[in-house]
Amino acid sequence: MGFADLKSAGKPSAKTRVLDRELTLEEFIDGAALHAKGLKQEVAIKPKQLSAKEKRFTPATFTLNNEVKADLTELSEALGVSKSKLVRIMTRHLVSMGEIEQQLVMKLYQDDEQ
Repeated sequence: MGFADLKSAGKPSAKTRVLDRELTLEEFIDGAALHAKGLKQEVAIKPKQLSAKEKRFTPATFTLNNEVKADLTELSEALGVSKSKLVRIMTRHLVSMGEIEQQLVMKLYQDDEQ
């Protein structure tokens, strides 16, 4: 083997396998045994399939003042529910109210926005 055999091509070749997970000890040992025999191990990793629940959610960005952020964090920790889930619950609750109730809630908290 010469130095040319050790030279990196710079970019991965078609033969290079990239795994999106770590190998288990058994996989590593099996691969090493095959390598020692001069054999190649074929690995086929399928991309992670999203569940129906994961597909329902879309990332969103919004701004909260520090007080509301602290309240949301405190409520999340007290209830053992994620902040995202709390926002979804509170949004559904507000939507489920009648128009008059929604206006009363908005009027009650309109000073928080100034």
